[in-house]
Amino acid sequence: MTDFRRHVDEYLELRRALGFKLKAPEYRLNELIAYLEAVGASTLTADLAIAWARQRQGVQPITWAHRLGAVREFARYLRTIDAATEVPPCGIWTSTRRRPTPYVYSQQEVAALLEACHQLQPPIMAATYKALFGLLAVWACAWVRP
Repeated sequence: MTDFRRHVDEYLELRRALGFKLKAPEYRLNELIAYLEAVGASTLTADLAIAWARQRQGVQPITWAHRLGAVREFARYLRTIDAATEVPPCGIWTSTRRRPTPYVYSQQEVAALLEACHQLQPPIMAATYKALFGLLAVWACAWVRP
């Protein structure tokens, strides 16, 4: 077992003791360790981490960012053990996908939605959805109005 593998195992054990599941990061870190061993690295550097993250071709840059994010957390941990470890910087790749602009329903649209709930069957479903949408509308009004 290499030092990298031992450190990954210790890192995962520590984080899991704190309540994290870390299934995807474990998979990614094992891929990273295989890469580091293949290139004969003795220290984790930002350049090596970035090169590893970019190995996957034909994916969106956000995938590279997620891969690098798992490495970044591990590198922070590893730096406490090995001062030569470099933590990869944030913001190397940004997502090209933007979140959609939320639609804010007017009072008339909310009233029409609540009225349409009466058409649902069985009646308990109609009452449930009317209560749910009514509560959401009241909650949203509390956030929208100053």
